[in-house]
Amino acid sequence: MAFHAALLARTARATRVLLAVMVVAFALSSLWGGDLATSIRMGAVAPGDARAEPWRLLAYALLHANLQHLLANGLSLFSLGSFYER
Repeated sequence: MAFHAALLARTARATRVLLAVMVVAFALSSLWGGDLATSIRMGAVAPGDARAEPWRLLAYALLHANLQHLLANGLSLFSLGSFYER
């Protein structure tokens, strides 16, 4: 019982930071146009880019097509990420 209480008391900091970065990336994407070209400029994977710019393989995880996509992924990350991080 004490172990369970200790796990629940811990804060999932990395999960919250990732959620904040996702929201900021979405806000910037929306502010800068919110179209496919904007997403590609911000790091979305486009055909032929993966070998030339390998950082895109991680950057795309922070980009979302619309608010519904962001909310679904954010909810999943919050519920599962918090659990796994603890």
